[in-house]
Amino acid sequence: LWAVLMSHCLGAELKKALQETAGIGRILEQYRHQYEPVMRSGRMTFEDAQHLLTSANDLMDGSHLSRDPGARLYIDYRLNCQLDHWLLDEFQDTSDLQWEVVSNLIDEVMQDASGEKKFFFVGDVKQAIYGWRGGNAHLFGEILSKYQDQIREIPLHTSYRSCQPVIDMVNDVFSDLPTSVSAPVRDRWLGVPGRPGLWSDHECAPDHVPEDGYASVLEASPTGEKGECLPEDRYRVVGQLLREIDPVARGLSVAILVPGHKHAKALVDQLRRDCEGMPICNEGSAAISDNPVVSVLLSLVRYASHPGDALAWQHLLMSPLGSYIEAKDLHQDDLFHQLLKSIQEEGFEGLIRRWGARLNLGEDDAFGRKRVDDLASAAALFDEDGSRKGSDFLHFIDGHETEETGTKASINVMTIHKSKGIGRDIVILPDLEGKFREEVPFTHGGSGDADTWALKMPNKPVVEGDAKLLSVRAEALQEREFESLCVLYVALTRAKCANYIITAPDSLADSLAGVVASRLTGTAEHEPSAYGEEQVACRYEKGNRKWFEGRPVLEAGPVQEPVELTPDFASRKSMRPFFPRREPSKHRGQTRSVIGLFEREDTDVMEFGSAIHELLEKVKWIEQSHIQTIVSEWEPSSSYDSDVTRDVIEQFALCAASDVVSQYLSKPEGDVQLWREKRFEVLLAGDLVSGAFDRVTIIRDSQGEITAATILDYKSTRSENIEKRAKEYKPQMDTYREALAKILGIEQKLITCCLLFTRKQETRTV
Repeated sequence: LWAVLMSHCLGAELKKALQETAGIGRILEQYRHQYEPVMRSGRMTFEDAQHLLTSANDLMDGSHLSRDPGARLYIDYRLNCQLDHWLLDEFQDTSDLQWEVVSNLIDEVMQDASGEKKFFFVGDVKQAIYGWRGGNAHLFGEILSKYQDQIREIPLHTSYRSCQPVIDMVNDVFSDLPTSVSAPVRDRWLGVPGRPGLWSDHECAPDHVPEDGYASVLEASPTGEKGECLPEDRYRVVGQLLREIDPVARGLSVAILVPGHKHAKALVDQLRRDCEGMPICNEGSAAISDNPVVSVLLSLVRYASHPGDALAWQHLLMSPLGSYIEAKDLHQDDLFHQLLKSIQEEGFEGLIRRWGARLNLGEDDAFGRKRVDDLASAAALFDEDGSRKGSDFLHFIDGHETEETGTKASINVMTIHKSKGIGRDIVILPDLEGKFREEVPFTHGGSGDADTWALKMPNKPVVEGDAKLLSVRAEALQEREFESLCVLYVALTRAKCANYIITAPDSLADSLAGVVASRLTGTAEHEPSAYGEEQVACRYEKGNRKWFEGRPVLEAGPVQEPVELTPDFASRKSMRPFFPRREPSKHRGQTRSVIGLFEREDTDVMEFGSAIHELLEKVKWIEQSHIQTIVSEWEPSSSYDSDVTRDVIEQFALCAASDVVSQYLSKPEGDVQLWREKRFEVLLAGDLVSGAFDRVTIIRDSQGEITAATILDYKSTRSENIEKRAKEYKPQMDTYREALAKILGIEQKLITCCLLFTRKQETRTV
């Protein structure tokens, strides 16, 4: 009975996981249907380009470069004729998809007996940290195995970046691994008898690296209520290090490396408080609302939008602006009207700059002044649209990010992944406490269309009760564990002069800090002592702790006087060209209830329109198309409701059988060019017009000159009054005609615009 009960419980949990996976699959399929038309217009990502050139391509039906042997062979032929030498860098991060794009060409090189072609690839599997985006760290070894003695392998173990103490630390950490690392990962890293591992001790090139340097593991003193070490305890040690070394004044570059962006923000906030005057940069994209100065200025906008907002009013009174409001004796109504007037006359940029100046930020708040400027710059972008609605501006700022780029003259906080490929004089690692063997939320297996499967991972007891899932999970965890080791290796090999690792006394064994502690602590068992203003225990050190004193403080150059702006600068119109965006399909003004978006009938109408477009797009020329084949290929991949699918197929067949419709889907005589679902963007009378032609037929004469063009636009409206609808769509079609004339460089009179009403199988020329 117990076995039956357990089997039922495991089955129920597994069924739930399968249903959730299927639901995610349906969402992704809907996304694909929305994404394809955008990509078809040429707006492709780097990943899309790879798919189009490989057998993994399941996009753009009818335009499969990879499934057309002639097209693919032609691409390979052209590349092979032009390129004799292939040099691929950072090969450990190459994905299977990327390799498939060039593998045929590399085979050609390897089969060349003339010796005039070369294949050269460089990489370090110990730096394979991009598995989460498709990188296959095993690919390096697979290619060596495939080509065997055709490739000569040259190992490189000499560092031309890091000084001896830094290299000593790297060797001490990775020459062996603690038992917290699983046996398969240890064997892969260190090797086993008969199969060498990835690791070999490193050495440095003395003539190329700094002579003096330092590497240490510093243990922060805990201040938590339960005796635990808090993140801010480690961050305070970082601040103390920066104050003691004073790297910017000495001309030393610094990178503080963290695992992810969520760690960076808290660290940067604390360092800006602890290290006033030092330029602290959070490299990467960041929201500009990370400063109290911005919050105050946004409260001005909130109050201007909603004068009854008591929270915004009280915030202003408690801020530095409160003294200005009091000095000017501004009552609530007075302030409200003044703000509204300022927004209408100067825009949001003028408001931000004017009131930002009234905050009287001193020289010691350089970051606050920078954020005022960032907010004003964002406001200038918003003002270009001409809107004066405070709610729209606040929404815009919520989603606005600014890209911060560090320099060698700033303290740069960045993720370990972003640091790959760079070197800095000083590297500080204060956040290695996370587990390196996180659970796998999603798993997959198999190879080939028939065997491939994916599953949202069920609860741990279910996984442990299924041998297949348990095996797949163990393999996935090992890959994550190996990649975590690679992340640690990358982090420890960025420094030129000094590595500082800040850990906690209670670091978990299965964290990167735990790996470091198990390998390095015990070599310098110093009791906690005053390290500057902090109580810090030095658990490991190599080199000279005062190495930086050999780098004198540089003399400050002349201070450049700030440029004085004219009083009317904020109110001047931006000289940046701005083109209002217009979409032809939005000419017809309609008011719809929001609730309709969630009603089945309204959803079916929208889905019907999308589906009929998909089927009609597959028709190149009606006399050359087999309608049933088109339907049979489209239907299995359709994610629409069964009723919608049935109605669409029926209507598609009626359109294909209609003589009225067929004349527009048939191939005309002469030299003909056909566009289907062709997206466009074109400037018309100062507006940036964007849209998509459903179907365009272009006819040329024997000289290649365009003699006529026809735009066919599909409409699936349910309206009985076709004539009325045709008149309503005329402005849209006029814009299409104007856009096509501009694109083709022909007169508008050569273009015919026609509406195809699919439900009635009728056409109207407009």
